[in-house]
Amino acid sequence: MSIDALMYAVKDVLLEAEFGWDKTTLDIMPDGHPPPRTAGWFCAIHQGGQRGDMMNALDEYYGYTLTLSVLLAGIPPDRVGSQLLAKKELLTLARETGFNARAQQLKAFLHMNWYVIGRANEYLLQMYAGAYQVDGFAEPAHFGTMTDPKFVGGEWFAADPNHKNAGITAEVRFEGARRLQELTTFT
Repeated sequence: MSIDALMYAVKDVLLEAEFGWDKTTLDIMPDGHPPPRTAGWFCAIHQGGQRGDMMNALDEYYGYTLTLSVLLAGIPPDRVGSQLLAKKELLTLARETGFNARAQQLKAFLHMNWYVIGRANEYLLQMYAGAYQVDGFAEPAHFGTMTDPKFVGGEWFAADPNHKNAGITAEVRFEGARRLQELTTFT
């Protein structure tokens, strides 16, 4: 349940950040694919792995991944680079922001974000209300890697694979959100 609290915290903090994301363009998904209703931009939040490194306690490190996708509409393939990937409006935080600028914005905002950890800990306290001790997250996740943007076909957007729709997608991975728990609390 720790990963659940972390993913919901990421979602909430991004929605509150006023970067142009809303409940139709940002959600927790089982993988990076957007829902079939997606008509433009979508940011999927999904699990990014867990690991531990201690024998006498649960010293766990959690990760999450953001998959940024955009459905191409009205942009000729030879203009995707200048009209979508690397737009000149790098300071604009509205919907018109380019793909690379949006990915950079997510990376910079969520790297070592203590607000995310605070919100995740609030969720853990709610989940384990009445428990004697609740060990929360002690360290936020840091930026790990980002994949290069790649073209995807209609199947990425849950459409017919032969459909003319195409899009671009990339993953931004975060890792190392640390939660140390004593074995007696084992939650």
